[in-house]
Amino acid sequence: MRVEKLGLKRFGKFDKFEIRLSKGINLIKGDNEAGKSTLVEALTCALYDDPKSTKKELKDKTSWGFQKDFEMKLDFEAEGNSYSLEKDFDSGFLKLSKTPSGESWEDKKSIEEIINQKIGIPTKEVFLATACVQQDEISRLDSSVEAIKDKLESLVTGGEEKVKASKIIEHIKEKMGELKKVGTKNLGIIQKYEKDREELTYELEKVRNQNKKMRESQSELTESSSRLGKISKESEVKKELLEKAEAASGLEEKQRELEERFHDLNTRIKQTQNSERVVRKLREEASKYIAVSKEDKDKIDELEAKLAFLEEKKNEWVREEEELKSVLMASSNNRTLKILALSALGLTLLFGFLAYFLKPVLWGGAGFTFILLLVSVFKLLAQKSERHFYSQQIEQKRNRLQELERDSYELTTSAKNILSKYNLVSSQVLRENYDHYRDIEREIKNELSRYEGWLGGRNARDLESELKDVTRELALWDEKTRDLKPFILKREELIQLQNEVREIEEKKKNLEIKTIALKKELEMAECGAELEASLEERLDYTHKSLMELQKGLEIYEIIQGTLEEARRKVIDTCVGTLEEETSKLLQEMTAGKYSQVRFDKESFRFEVFSDKLKDWVDPQKFLSRGTLDQIYLACRLALLNLISEDKNPVVIMDDPFVTFDKHRRKNALKLLKSLSKKYQILLLTCHDFYDGYEDQLIELPA
Repeated sequence: MRVEKLGLKRFGKFDKFEIRLSKGINLIKGDNEAGKSTLVEALTCALYDDPKSTKKELKDKTSWGFQKDFEMKLDFEAEGNSYSLEKDFDSGFLKLSKTPSGESWEDKKSIEEIINQKIGIPTKEVFLATACVQQDEISRLDSSVEAIKDKLESLVTGGEEKVKASKIIEHIKEKMGELKKVGTKNLGIIQKYEKDREELTYELEKVRNQNKKMRESQSELTESSSRLGKISKESEVKKELLEKAEAASGLEEKQRELEERFHDLNTRIKQTQNSERVVRKLREEASKYIAVSKEDKDKIDELEAKLAFLEEKKNEWVREEEELKSVLMASSNNRTLKILALSALGLTLLFGFLAYFLKPVLWGGAGFTFILLLVSVFKLLAQKSERHFYSQQIEQKRNRLQELERDSYELTTSAKNILSKYNLVSSQVLRENYDHYRDIEREIKNELSRYEGWLGGRNARDLESELKDVTRELALWDEKTRDLKPFILKREELIQLQNEVREIEEKKKNLEIKTIALKKELEMAECGAELEASLEERLDYTHKSLMELQKGLEIYEIIQGTLEEARRKVIDTCVGTLEEETSKLLQEMTAGKYSQVRFDKESFRFEVFSDKLKDWVDPQKFLSRGTLDQIYLACRLALLNLISEDKNPVVIMDDPFVTFDKHRRKNALKLLKSLSKKYQILLLTCHDFYDGYEDQLIELPA
């Protein structure tokens, strides 16, 4: 197979792109982010992905900013024929055309079969593990072991891809799992049949016991039916008597109710009439008094309290004025002090004259009398000042008394105005009117409340009308109840009769339940034989089915063991060829340093023989990254050669040798050059060390 042209629309970074490829090595160069990895994804997508798929990873490959998903067209040549493959991931369109015959296919299954046949690699997974070496994924084949095993098996056995031993073994294991499964909610098939067998055995035993019991119940049913007939007749007689007694009792209760209503209505009417009389009398009494308002009564109380206070204050100030006048009078009548002062003055002058003209010794007497004069004068001056103070106090008291008189007059005038409003002579009379009138109004209000209570939200006329109706009904009641009077029982007798009826009904009910139960048991007994036979048949069928399932499980186990052994032998055959081919390629790439590889037949992990260590070693642990990648590359190419047979699919390598030194890279490129005679190789890189090995150079725009 050789890819001739790949056209892309709205794929990744390519809005619109087309590339033509030649035979041999196509060296595709471009800077980082120029679209090399996108080109690898586009080619694998064109070969293997379904345009009708809704997988998110496919939707995400659409170029940014476009509403429609991507389209692609792949032209390739295989076995001398040209093909054109078109895929539209927006509409789901798929078409494969062949030239020059003009044949075309549009169904997915046919196109996948043709593509897989021409490529030689059945799935995208195997393609990525062998023919497509993406950047830094040279060791990818570890994750595709089972898919590779299936392909190798089909090559050796000649089977078709859709018939794989691994799928058959997996299917057998699923079937065995379903048969052997043990659970609580989701039961396994064998577990379910075992449970069914257990339940059927239990049900069968239960039905057998029931059938035996039903046969014993026939005589008991006859006896119960006879007793039920007798009790039913007795029950009818007692119930009829009870109905009449309860009806008569109800009549008595009705009569008592009418009498109670008559008494109640009569009492309420009398009480309302009495209340009306009381209210009329109280209102007549209230008309004798003046309706003094509470505000005026409170105002009079307030004015009289203020007048009493002013009168008390006025009396207090009059007493204080009299006391001040007495003190002032006492201070004014002190004539002795005046005489003393005049005497002291005369003596002072006399002693002074005598001392000056006759005897100087008398100056001492003159000094003493002078001092006495000064003391008298000082006391007289003090008394004068005191009399002035008391005179001022008396004047202030008089002024305040005048103010009190004015206030008293105003308060008295206000009180007289209120009294004149009601034409009353005193405040005491006003209070008496207020208190009497208020008490009468309170009594009227209370009596009216009682009146409304007796009426009960109705009026007196309605009560009287109802009393007439009740009186008339009582008069007619005796005639209505004449026929039921013989059945009137005392309360104790009625209760006893009710208990008797209740006991009879209970017995009757129990016998009815028992009779119904016995009839049902007998009905079940009639079909019990059929049910017993049916259960026996189902139990036998379930047991046989369980035996067949257990036998089938044994056959599945034998088939599984046989298939696994056959598959192991097939894989063993392929592994020998794979080891030989991988060793040959590895020897060429490592210049003879490593020349032997062996594979584990289950995991496909491989070991390399080290001449230095003289032993087989795990390359993951003992070899460098570059050497390890050389081994994986050799293994990939050997697998590709083995799996694809003579189909020669396109080989894609995205910078596969970045971990190689120049010697390893040179050996690998020589190997690729020799392989390019058989395979079309797409080598994508941003480096120059691949230059010179290409058959065609394609440079991607920046």
